[in-house]
This record gives sequence, C-alpha cells and structure tokens, in this order.
Amino acid sequence: RARTRTGSNVSARGGQTRKVMLDSLGLAIQKRDVTRVMAMLNGDTAAFNLRDAVGIALESDLLDIATKIADMVGQGPIDVLKKASSIGCFSAVVELLKDDSLPVEGMSHCIVTAARKNHVNIVKAFLLDARSDPSACNNFLIRWAAQIGSLDTVRLLLKDTRVNIHANDHAPFLMAARHGHIDVMRLLLVHKGEGDSFGRNEQAFLVACQKGQLEVVRWLMDTCNLDPSCQNGRAVQMACTSQNEELVKFLLSDDRVDPSSLGNSALVSAVNLGCVEIAKMLLSDSRVTVSGVESKIFDEVAKRGSRDMATLLLGLGVDDEIAVSTFITACRVSNFEVVKVLLDLELVDPSCREQAGFKLVCENGSVDLVRLLLQDERVQPGRADNESIVTACTQLKTDVVRVLMEDGRCNPGARNNLGICAASEKGADELVELLLADPRVDPSEHNNYCLDGAVSSGSLATVRIILKDPRVAPNGKNNLPLRSAVSKGYKAIVELLLEDPRVDPTACVEPALKNAPQEILEILALLPQVQHAVAKFWRDPKLRIMFKKLHRDMVQQAVECARIACPVAKKLELELNTDLAAKIISFAFGNDLIVNHSDIKLARTNALISDVLCKVNK
Repeated sequence: RARTRTGSNVSARGGQTRKVMLDSLGLAIQKRDVTRVMAMLNGDTAAFNLRDAVGIALESDLLDIATKIADMVGQGPIDVLKKASSIGCFSAVVELLKDDSLPVEGMSHCIVTAARKNHVNIVKAFLLDARSDPSACNNFLIRWAAQIGSLDTVRLLLKDTRVNIHANDHAPFLMAARHGHIDVMRLLLVHKGEGDSFGRNEQAFLVACQKGQLEVVRWLMDTCNLDPSCQNGRAVQMACTSQNEELVKFLLSDDRVDPSSLGNSALVSAVNLGCVEIAKMLLSDSRVTVSGVESKIFDEVAKRGSRDMATLLLGLGVDDEIAVSTFITACRVSNFEVVKVLLDLELVDPSCREQAGFKLVCENGSVDLVRLLLQDERVQPGRADNESIVTACTQLKTDVVRVLMEDGRCNPGARNNLGICAASEKGADELVELLLADPRVDPSEHNNYCLDGAVSSGSLATVRIILKDPRVAPNGKNNLPLRSAVSKGYKAIVELLLEDPRVDPTACVEPALKNAPQEILEILALLPQVQHAVAKFWRDPKLRIMFKKLHRDMVQQAVECARIACPVAKKLELELNTDLAAKIISFAFGNDLIVNHSDIKLARTNALISDVLCKVNK
C-alpha cells in the first residue's frame, strides 16, 4: 500500500508539473514568442510535445503561430489540419482548406478523424471541398452520419456518387434503424437506386426490435409493408430481449405474429431477463405454453427468478420432477423467494431426495432458508448421522450451526466430533467456542486432534479456547502441539502452551536448536529444564556451539539492559575496563540477569551487580 501511495503521489506530482509547464507553454504562445516555445519543446524535461503546442495555438485562435511552430520542426499545413480536425477548431479548418497544396491522401484522414470525434460542422466543411473523398475508409462517413442521425450530413454525402449506401450489407440503413433515426432511413430509402429492392428491410426490422425502437418498427411495417412474422417470427423474441413492453404489446396486437414461434423463445427470453409483465402478456395467448421448455424456464427461475416470476410460472402447475429440480436448484443458489413460493403452493416436499435441498442451504450458509425449512416437520436435521450440522461445520457456517443447535435435533458431536475437528484445523475460533458449549462435543477425540489442528492453523484464539477444556491434554503424543508450534515459529502459541505445567519443553530442544526461529530459541533458553536438557546433546559439537552462542547473545542483551537501567553497573565499569566488567556480569550472573532484567524495579539485578562491585573493591 505504501508503494501504491508513493506511486500515486509521484503520478499526481507529475500531472501537476505537466499542468504548470503547459500553462507556461500557453503563455509563451499567447505572447507569440515562437523562440521560447521551441526552446521549451526541445528542453530535456519537456512534459509536452509538438501536438500540444499546435493544439494550444489553435485553441487560442492563433493559426499563424500553429503553422509556424509546425514548420520549424519540418511539418506542413496538413499536420496542422489533422490536429484542428481532431480537437474541433472549425475556423482553423476552414482557413486551412483554402490551401490548394494540401495532399488529397491527408484530407481523407482528416475528415474521418473529425467524424470519429463527432465534429459535424468540420465534416460538412470537408464535404464541401472537392478534394475530400466521402467514401474513405470503406464508406465510414455515411455509416457514422446514419448512426448519429445527422440528416444534413447524410444529404451532403448522398450528393457524391462515390458514396455507396449499400456497402457493408446496407450498414447505414441498419445503423439508422438501430438508433431510431427514421428521417435518415426515409432519406436512404429514397436514394436506394432503381431496381434495388433494399433486401435488408427485414434485417433492419429485427435490429429495431432488438433495440426496442418502437417507432422504427411501426414505420417499417407501414412504409415497407413488412410482415412482422418474417424470418420465422424472430421479431417478438428480439422485442422481448429489448425489454420494451410497449413494443411487445404492439407486435402481439398483429394477428400474423405467433408468440410461440421458435419453440416459445420469446417466453424463454422474458423469463431469462426477469420481465414479469412481458411474460404475462405472452402467457395470455393460448398458443404460448411452457411445454417443451420447462427445463430452460424453471432452471432460470430457480437461479435468478423473482417472487413474482416464480408465482406466475409455478402457478400454472408443473410436473413433480420439475418442481423438485427447481427446488434443489433454488436451494443451491440460495434463492429464498423461489423456495418460499414452492412451499407456499405445496408443490414440493422439502425433504425430497434425502434432504438434498436442506443440506445445500446448510452448506451455503443460508440462515434464512435454514430457518424456513426447519419450520416444516418433514425436514429432520439429524438424519443421515447429522449430515447437515457436520456439513455446516466443515464449511465454517457458524450462523447455520448456531441455528441448528438452537433447534436441538442435531448432535454437534456426531461422526466422532468431525465438526469441531474441521473447525479447529481451520482456526475458526468462534465456531469452536460455540461447539464446545455443547457437552456432547469432545475436543480430545482422536488423541487431541483438535488441539493439534488449531496449533497447525496458527490461530492463538482457537488454541486458547481448546486449552480451557480439561479433557484436552496439551502434552499428548510427546508434546506434539508444542513441537508443532516451535517448528512453525508460532511464538505466541509456544508461550501459551508453556504456561501449562503439563507441557514438557525439553521435548522440543533438539528440533528447536536445529530449526526454530531466534525468538523462540530465546524463550526456551530461559527455562531451567531446557538448560539441563541441553546436556544430553552436549556431545554434538554443532548443537553445543549453537546453544552457547544463543546463550551468550542473550546474556549480552541483558548486560546492555543492565547498563542502562542499573546505576551501579556504571560504577563497575569505572572500576574495571568495559570488557572485563561485561565478562564478570555475563559469566557470574548471566542467567539471573536474563531472568530479571525485564522487571521494572530490577532490584535483583542491582543487588547482584552491587555485590560484584563490592567484591572488586575488596
């Protein structure tokens, strides 16, 4: 996060620097100081380029300065024209177009750029110039003008014989239909050419239906005598996709439209999009039925359906197997409303398929659904060896477990306490504490597996909760919890375990000396049991060296602390040289210093050093 903030600050400072430098550049341009402008453009720390300078000059209505700047770096009027077309400087474009030397190729690029930026007046200015090619980029301009509904621009384009309104499968006409520009469509129809039947009327009709363009649909049917049932009646399905209720209603008012065409695809679309009113309109026609598409419709209702949609469709009556399948899917995705409708209409037994639905809501953590299903006496949460609560425990759904325990029909200690074992190894302290409130739950099951799992998870809170239970033996399996905590470097857990008198710290001496972090070694080295146990490994030179070095480092830390906290230590150093004083303290009273230097009063340490000082003086 620090790096991110630093990067953001640098970016912000960079943006501020660029703004300041652009302001300076703009001031130089306003003063018509071309020399200063060029010096700034050529500077090593320039935060802008030629296009910035030309753009500022054009926006300041200083075309001569913009041209001069471009000329000084070897660029001509056409480059200035490109920039003016891009940023929308109409007056500059008009002035530059007076130059007869402008290359035709560059003109095409400029007009397309202006169109892409929606600078309509500039496009019109180019179209009035004979050098411009209105058919550039595969007739891009006519498609663009039809899309934005610029009737004047379309008229200008249609005056040029190079423009082909039928290119790209009549794309201009389709663009106008898609965006609802009837005037443009009418103009294109007038210029369709002799003998041209304009074969894309039906396609435009479908596009308009898909985009919900009611007026375009109405106009095409009236003007082009278009049959709304064309292309196998796809129009009504496309209209449902647009979610335009008025458009669907208009199409259904025509007797030629069959709302059940293409396998009731219109109803499927309405259900998929959650359009309840459109679904009602479709179902009011006797030809529309869910027969043949039940799986599609009810699967969608189960996954994303609202209460109103579920009531509408399920109220029609469904096959038992479909109802069960819908119920199971709704439970899987936790769709409370659909499950509630199924139960209210008495269409399904909530214990169907061996309580698969109840198991799913427990697994998902859907507390509201768990409460709802538990209200039905057919649901038995303790069935299948308490699978529901065990599943909730393994998925760490604490709230669900709480509801099931409040219900009282589940045994949270079922399956050899699998639930608390799973919760412990995942460090779910709240869930572990909840389960231990039930006397049937035994955390010592499987040879104290819960404590082992909690230690492995690194959850101090979970370990502390489990250790409160007298049935747990923290020294089991040769003090495995302590050895595990030491090997994983969990300092807080090591300290907690060592507070229990049953734990034997000597069990982890050898592995600790080889693998444990320094901070844990320091904790162990303070314990008298560990210091005596080290003698067992004294024949191993490597272990002996490691332990002596560890102890020496710790003593040195204690000595440093004593020097600061104990006034008598300074007197000792005055009587003897510093190194000798340190050695005396370290070797004579090292262990006592280590044990006592954390004491605020440090009385014991003061007494020890005072005694040394007294002996030295003697």
